[in-house]
Amino acid sequence: MGITRDSKMIDKALIENSFEQAAETLGDITPLVYEQFFAQFPEAEELFNIKGPQFNADLKNKMVSDALYTFMEYLDTPEEVEIVFKYTIPQHVDLNIPMKYFTGLLSAVAQVVCDTTPDQDKAATSASWSALLAKFDALVVKYSTE
Repeated sequence: MGITRDSKMIDKALIENSFEQAAETLGDITPLVYEQFFAQFPEAEELFNIKGPQFNADLKNKMVSDALYTFMEYLDTPEEVEIVFKYTIPQHVDLNIPMKYFTGLLSAVAQVVCDTTPDQDKAATSASWSALLAKFDALVVKYSTE
């Protein structure tokens, strides 16, 4: 089931439960996130290969960790995430990193986490993730065009 962006309400409990389910089911989600991300953006893989394999692995781990932190932080203090995006997004723009990669990585993290949700909760959890991603998309647009 794919996550789409919409403006429905975010159910914090469903999102948190999906994080717990992913941790219990998958452990480290990083390989699955990048499998999905590179399937959508194969050309982005070269951006990770600029400084050797250790840098590549460290960068991937940090980016997934940062995405997870950002999602969890938004559930409690969305204004903190807005501050992070206010400074992070222009840095990505300055580095000529397409915003589709930024949002694509967030989407891949959300999809991998959401996919571990039990079937009976899948639709509602997917809707909450969609709403959360829509909020993040709006922030990306806001700070990539300022």
